[in-house]
Amino acid sequence: MAVGGPGGGDQFDDGELGADEVDGGEIDDAEFERALEALAHWAGDTHVVDAVSQRRRSSWLARQAEDETTLSAVLVGLGERACPATIGLTNGRRHQGIVDLVGRDVVGLRTAQGQRWLALAAVAWLRTSAGRSMASGTGPLPVDAIQAVDAACDPQLVDLVSELADLALDRARVAIHCHHGDETLVGMLVAAGRDVVTLRDEGGGLIYVALASVVEVSLPESG
Repeated sequence: MAVGGPGGGDQFDDGELGADEVDGGEIDDAEFERALEALAHWAGDTHVVDAVSQRRRSSWLARQAEDETTLSAVLVGLGERACPATIGLTNGRRHQGIVDLVGRDVVGLRTAQGQRWLALAAVAWLRTSAGRSMASGTGPLPVDAIQAVDAACDPQLVDLVSELADLALDRARVAIHCHHGDETLVGMLVAAGRDVVTLRDEGGGLIYVALASVVEVSLPESG
């Protein structure tokens, strides 16, 4: 009688088998051992393939998280873990400290010389101490954390203008560094408008600074 094999497609005739093989006779031990070895080898190969596939998937997920990492996410990760970092700016200046504020367009950095507010767009690079990953200490931030940071970076979040407006209420004396030029603009912060910052210098004159050109704001008394 012809029947289908395990896959339903193979045909064989049990009449071709010896009676002792069909009716419970002894199976050759050597053949049996070889069959077991082949089965064990197949199972081992399957486990290896599964392990490789799992490793590749984990690697892919890690790359996805790394690829989706944003500068804001990295800065938030540094701040949450109080990791000291050096921030290089587009105007060539650099500062070392702890990130304590990340807004829509501003980074607050607590340094040994005092508080500094850096324009996010002016951040050229970050460097952490040896043995620390930029975002988490063990690797990139998880995707959900990155998405949470991105979702938080909206117009309702604190920005450079709001920070400067708070300083203007206190008539704080500040130093401003811009994208171009080595001159430091120092004066009492009078106002922070939509796209211009107004300082009053020691002689009573006014200095109007385009907000788009501002790279860094600090309190000169703190150095």
